[in-house]
Amino acid sequence: MTGNSRMSLPQKSIYVFVVLNVLFFPAFLIAQDAVSVKYIIDGDTVILKNGEKVRYIGIDAPEIDHENNRAEPYGYAARSFNKKLIDSKKIHIEYDREKRDHYGRLLGYVFLQDNSFVNLQLVRSGLAFYLYKPPNLKYEERFMQAQRDAMSQRKGVWHAWSENSRTYVGNRKSKRFHLPDCRYGTKTAPNNQVVFSRQWDAFWEGYFPCNKCLNKKAF
Repeated sequence: MTGNSRMSLPQKSIYVFVVLNVLFFPAFLIAQDAVSVKYIIDGDTVILKNGEKVRYIGIDAPEIDHENNRAEPYGYAARSFNKKLIDSKKIHIEYDREKRDHYGRLLGYVFLQDNSFVNLQLVRSGLAFYLYKPPNLKYEERFMQAQRDAMSQRKGVWHAWSENSRTYVGNRKSKRFHLPDCRYGTKTAPNNQVVFSRQWDAFWEGYFPCNKCLNKKAF
């Protein structure tokens, strides 16, 4: 640039800041326009009026009756609470780095128009578990704290929690915990292993049960 077009150092700094934000501002921070829900499937999945299925990011609610599988404890309570939160209301869906799962469902953080965070409320009420699943980790710390709050206050699934002490092996990378003889758990490198004597302790640290060796037996 020459003459009057030459920018001062402060102007250059502002220009660079604006350009970098335009180029690298993550799209996952931008929420969709308000949409309507057609049907609440369960505590963590809904169908929009346009037919899209939305799976809530960062949480896993107990299952309801499905094909040959019986409902898990608090499965219908989770669905009822989800329905209470969003039924007949407009919602905003915020995406993270991975927008769809391998089933083709949208992956989203769901907010009401008053900015209430639906995913978080389900965990805070004890009607959903925190589910660590990279790369969608934007609200990881908030989910962890919400789960600990629910556990401390014995809400929902934590209300009458009782278990005998036994050994579980956690994987620090995947944040999953396994039975000691689980073929997936035994593949965990020694430096990535962490041992728990109770499932409660594993959940407190943000771990989730292996769906092979435990298969929701933790619930």
